[in-house]
This record gives sequence, structure tokens and C-alpha cells, in this order.
Amino acid sequence: MAAPAPSTPATLPEIPPVEPRVAGALGGAVVETPTPPSASESLPPRLPTEPMACPTTRVGDLLCDPVRRVFPQDGPVRLRGWVNSGGVYNSSVPDSKFNGPYAIVDRSAEPMLNQLYAIVDRPLPTTGRFGAGFRIDTLFGSDFYLGQSRGLEVDRDFGLRWNGQYYGLAIPQAYAEFGDDVIALKLGRFYTTVGYEVLPSVGNFFYSRAYSFQFGQPITHWGGLLTTQLTQDWNVHVGLVNGWDTLVGRANNINFIGGLKYQATDW
Repeated sequence: MAAPAPSTPATLPEIPPVEPRVAGALGGAVVETPTPPSASESLPPRLPTEPMACPTTRVGDLLCDPVRRVFPQDGPVRLRGWVNSGGVYNSSVPDSKFNGPYAIVDRSAEPMLNQLYAIVDRPLPTTGRFGAGFRIDTLFGSDFYLGQSRGLEVDRDFGLRWNGQYYGLAIPQAYAEFGDDVIALKLGRFYTTVGYEVLPSVGNFFYSRAYSFQFGQPITHWGGLLTTQLTQDWNVHVGLVNGWDTLVGRANNINFIGGLKYQATDW
């Protein structure tokens, strides 16, 4: 016997009309919909002294400086510096604690104050205007040995003038500068452009240095250095100096120093 077909109602139940949704209406009551804040209003105002967010970790760019500084760096004269300390251990345990022949880490099993470093400078203008500036670096600590020059911290025979055996004061840079952000001339004492590692601890990856840094290259020069920024990434420098780390030596000869340098800025 076939099952009876389901009956179909004559009329379908009436579905109540759906009123269009209106922003701000809920159950007949009007609710104010807050206007989303703009991008500039959603963040707290930035203080003028707060460093800008940086896409890279470059420290030298004052417009984008990730370092919190005690002294402001946007004035005509700036003051900054750092403290670098550490220690090494020699498994031979020498009674003298001498870990040489190497000046940077030459004390074994003994804490060392390597660098109490201070910089005072007046930078050149970066607006295309010609200007004058200066820079003086002072270093106190066990790294003073590599920051000395004959005729200043030591005499012509490397005899110490005002420093002790383990700790002392050096002035590795003291120069006047003339020009702008395109071409500049340094006159005085300045760090060499030769080599990869440098004396300031903040410019190196490792706490120690390679032997070639102490024995195979100059640290500073006395003389003049002209630098020209060819493009954003390329610059050329030429100069005349009095040899390696020498203001007044036994033999004083004019030496030429120069180079072409590429440093990528878009990375």
C-alpha cells in the first residue's frame, strides 16, 4: 500500500518584514556609534626628545637614534661616551698575571676597566651650509696603551709622560673640521682609515681584537684629511700625515693616505 503524500498547507505562514539595519539603531533605541580615531589620534603624542622609531640599528644617525642618551645630541656642542670593562682567564695562571704580548686583554684573572671614554664635539652642518666644528676624544683605562702617540702621551723613545703601567689617559682624537656634509677637511689628530677593527669598543663586535690590529696597522694619525661624499654610499678621502701614531718622532716624514669607501645605506 503506498504511503499517503504529505499534505501541503493552503497558505504559508506570513514572515514578518525585516526592517533595514541602520547604524546606531538597536531594538528601537538609538545608540551613538563612536567615530574611530584617526591614525594620529590613536597614539599618544611623541615628545620632542623621544627618539624616532628606527628601521635599522644604526646608531650614528641622530635623526633615527635607538640609543637612550643622558645628554641631548641635537645641540651645537654634544657630549657622549661609554664604559667598557671585562676580563680574561689564562689557563697557565702566570704569577705576573701578564697575558701579553697584547695590550687590549693583557691581564689574566683580573677585572679590567678597558675604556672610560668621553667625546665632546661640534658637528658640521648637514644643511649644505659651510661651517666649522671640532672633536676631542679622551680615553682612560687599560686600553690607553694603543691610543698613545709619540710626542704627546709618550716621548720620542716611547717613555711614559703622565701614565702608569696598567692604567692611563690618552687623547686619540683632537681635530678641527671645516666644510659640510658633502666635503670636509680635518686638521689635527684623528683615527686612521686603515683596517677593519677600531680602538673605540663600541665599533667592534668582539671584546678582544685581532693581532693585526695592534701590530699591523696604525691607530691614529697627525695631519690633514679631506673627505668627499661622491654619492650616498660612496666617498673618497685623501690626506697627508706624519706616519703612524706620531706627532713628533725620531724621523718625521710626510706620508700620503687615501682610499675609496663604499658603505651601503639602504639595507
